[in-house]
Amino acid sequence: MGRTCFSCFQCHGIRGEGGAAAALPRLSGQDQRYLTRSLEDFASGARESATMRDVAQALTPQQRQDVALYYSVVAAPPALLASTSEADAGAQAGSEIEQQGLPDKGVPACATCHSVELGTQGPPYPYLSGQFADYLEQQLEQFRAGTRRGPDAQVMQVIAKNLTTEQARLLSEHFASQAPPRSLSQQAQR
Repeated sequence: MGRTCFSCFQCHGIRGEGGAAAALPRLSGQDQRYLTRSLEDFASGARESATMRDVAQALTPQQRQDVALYYSVVAAPPALLASTSEADAGAQAGSEIEQQGLPDKGVPACATCHSVELGTQGPPYPYLSGQFADYLEQQLEQFRAGTRRGPDAQVMQVIAKNLTTEQARLLSEHFASQAPPRSLSQQAQR
């Protein structure tokens, strides 16, 4: 497993903690199905990233599943959560979008699909809590531009186009201000 994951560890960390400076996502505790599908999408070109394409293509299908399993169960160190009055005000606005959406703009509540409470019983969508704000903003911009593709991208493309740049920023900062959940497999054992 260690050799299989060497490329993964270089960017995402041995415990899936990711990297805020380079907008590398946290992988720790993500749904194994989501991680496996992401690796398959990168390998096939359904999701674009030159770096991830090369890494995913170098892995066998079994190794992709092994990497996904590893990151789905490993516990990452807690995210560093900053709090300021401005961030707290933005978090409130982001929280409202997460919980209620923007019905007048056709934006459903993020929690509908990205709630950790859905666990492995729900669709294989990523959790967003504790993810880096820059990474989330980057992904929303890619959805808005139509450059982020994959099996469920069309839904997110519509949603992202209906968010203003400010709303996308506030939403990203809101999710970044939350503690990431324990791994989904740990939650299932409770």
